[in-house]
Amino acid sequence: MDYLLFTTIAYTGLRIGELLALKWSDFNKDINSLRVTKTLYNPRNNIKEYELLTPKTVGSICTIRIDAMLVKMLKRHEIKQKELKLQQGDFYHDNQFIFARNDGHPQ
Repeated sequence: MDYLLFTTIAYTGLRIGELLALKWSDFNKDINSLRVTKTLYNPRNNIKEYELLTPKTVGSICTIRIDAMLVKMLKRHEIKQKELKLQQGDFYHDNQFIFARNDGHPQ
C-alpha cells in the first residue's frame, strides 16, 4: 500500500490528512477523479479516536482529475480491500476508507 499512498500523493498534491480521509465514495471511476472534502485529524495517533474535519483551506475542497494509471491502481486496491474484508469478517470496521488498515480503521 505504501507505493499506492506515495503515488497518489505525487500525482495529486494532497496533504497527508486529506489523502487518509479519502473514502471510496470520493473516487469516481467514470470521470477519473478524486473529490477532496475532508481531512483526517488524529492528534493522539489512536486508530479509533480520529476526526474527519474540513480541509485546511476552503480552496482545498475540490475535485482532482487523475490519470488512467492511478485509476487502475485504485481499482486493483479496491479489489484487494474487498477480499480482505471477506477474510476479516466481523473484525473489519468498514468505514469505506480507501487507505484503511487491515482492520478497516484509517491509516
